[in-house]
Amino acid sequence: MDWFLDRARALGVEHRAPQAILLGRHVLALGIEPGPRVGEILRRVYEQQLDGRIATLDEAIAAARELLSGGSV
Repeated sequence: MDWFLDRARALGVEHRAPQAILLGRHVLALGIEPGPRVGEILRRVYEQQLDGRIATLDEAIAAARELLSGGSV
């Protein structure tokens, strides 16, 4: 449990989850139509962000592009 709290403090998220880097407007700018797929992409990219695999907007957009092209990022 201590390692979890230490990690949360280090990330600055001890009291709340971090804000998502990728937003709906970013996904829509990639050419996808509004709908449930946008939310799915946002959710999957946010999970990667929480896992520490995405730290910047450029990385988040790249991951969204990969998902749109049928990849399993």
